[in-house]
Amino acid sequence: MKKTASPKQKSKKRGRPRKGGERPPKPTRLAQPLSGPLSLKEMINALPTACDIGVKRKAKGHTVKGQGDKRHSDAAYEDIPIRCLLSTTSLHDSQAAIPLLSLTLGQKTVINRPF
Repeated sequence: MKKTASPKQKSKKRGRPRKGGERPPKPTRLAQPLSGPLSLKEMINALPTACDIGVKRKAKGHTVKGQGDKRHSDAAYEDIPIRCLLSTTSLHDSQAAIPLLSLTLGQKTVINRPF
């Protein structure tokens, strides 16, 4: 029985590229092309939630590492929390802002304040 020849898949070159050759950078999550507008559920599912390590650089140049997760919260008048999202420490606050505000705008909130 003859085996049919399968088309060879292009393999990635391992190691450092040759002199003068450059490897294209991997696209970040924000730079990846979107296939149209995402639904709210898809936006929330796209946020990373696994525990990882986040690194910050202080004003004097010292780096501080933090491991764990981060809570992004949306607050109303007089800092009453309305919604919260839990994400990794390395996620920037601006990336969680759109899904968080979309959640808040889709909900009707009534705050009874005693006068």
